[in-house]
Amino acid sequence: MIVNKTFLVIIIILLWGCVNGLSKTKKLPAEEYKYLRVFPTVLDSGFKDGREGGYKINLLHPTERKYASLVNSYEWSHVFALYSIKDKISLLNELLSFEKDTRLCGKNTCRYGYTNARYPLTTNYTLQTDALFLITVLTTGKYSLYYCPFPIIIDTATGEEITNDSLKISEVFGIYRTWIQKNSKDSFLNFQFPLYGSKYEWYGVDKSRFGKEFSDSMKIHNLGKAGTIVGVCKD
Repeated sequence: MIVNKTFLVIIIILLWGCVNGLSKTKKLPAEEYKYLRVFPTVLDSGFKDGREGGYKINLLHPTERKYASLVNSYEWSHVFALYSIKDKISLLNELLSFEKDTRLCGKNTCRYGYTNARYPLTTNYTLQTDALFLITVLTTGKYSLYYCPFPIIIDTATGEEITNDSLKISEVFGIYRTWIQKNSKDSFLNFQFPLYGSKYEWYGVDKSRFGKEFSDSMKIHNLGKAGTIVGVCKD
């Protein structure tokens, strides 16, 4: 009889452990906005801080209402091009709503362009930076390959990587907000790079690729297709 009671206790403990484990690993629902969707993701593995994953902002297809490409990708060229200029601007403003979102992105820091710079020290970033990086990729098109090769922002005055510094990131959001408001007036007909003239820039920016064009006179024309962005991640 004692053996049976012991066996029963063991079964109860095992069942409780299974239920508790399931509750902890329960997949959270996606958060849907008008133009965007935030997915919980565990697609990236091997986080140095022990995380299993994080979250990722995705664009929604304008008519089919499904996310584009891979959940953890920055490849949005075909979907962004399907939106009208009015909706493109509204989408950019929706990305600005992530200013206070300090949840960690489900991506490790990867290279999304061409640069001779070493990998940055920062190995992960928040949805704040995920949103800013998306705005930059979507608006600068082919130039993004040289303008923002890494989703890491630096303070040029100190050389510090400030991607996970919420106060400085809020300053960057202010710069982007002003930039979007200004260029929305003429529907982004001719515009400069978002951080041009500020003390912040994207890590690894290769200004030599632009030659003498990287100046006050350089303008990007219209919001067209975003560049083809394929990440190269460090093992």
